[in-house]
Amino acid sequence: MGSTPKVGDPYSSPLPSWFGHDAGPDGIVGWSRSQGTELFPHDWQTGDVFGHTAGDGRAIQIRWTSPSDGFVDFTGATWIPRDINRFNNWNFNLNGTTILANGTVASGDPYDRANPLTFSGSGLAVIAGDYLEFDAVTGGLGTGEYIVVNYSVNLQSTTNVPESAPTVFLLLIGVVSLAGVQIHSSRKKSS
Repeated sequence: MGSTPKVGDPYSSPLPSWFGHDAGPDGIVGWSRSQGTELFPHDWQTGDVFGHTAGDGRAIQIRWTSPSDGFVDFTGATWIPRDINRFNNWNFNLNGTTILANGTVASGDPYDRANPLTFSGSGLAVIAGDYLEFDAVTGGLGTGEYIVVNYSVNLQSTTNVPESAPTVFLLLIGVVSLAGVQIHSSRKKSS
């Protein structure tokens, strides 16, 4: 997640969280993985990744970085885990600029863990160092809210062909051609 692990969500027993920026005195802005110890009603299960957006409009992000060139397929799901009249806007992007999917999850919407808002894509070309990022930001200034996200990325690496490969291929064609000439010449002599 690219940020410093901290312990600090006041609504749980010790739960490691990852903060992208200073969370302020209440320390609840950032991402966590549920350990099943949260002490309030919510719609996530042990192991789910959830975040709490900041009331000041700064985004929280989860990022996957490509280790090599290739093509990626991605699938994801998101929902708001409680109904208390709040909402979050989210987007899934390539390198922080190209929006691949976006939406809003809110109290009272039809999305929950059993029926999440889904997004997906396939065959997206990436190079080593490109990243896919899920960003969430509160929909109303002054009131951040929890959001849950599950996404996966499947990278099909491409193998770079060495520059000498065309030379080897042409050499192989030449050897096969010479062998054909030799066989053809041998047949003429024996007739």
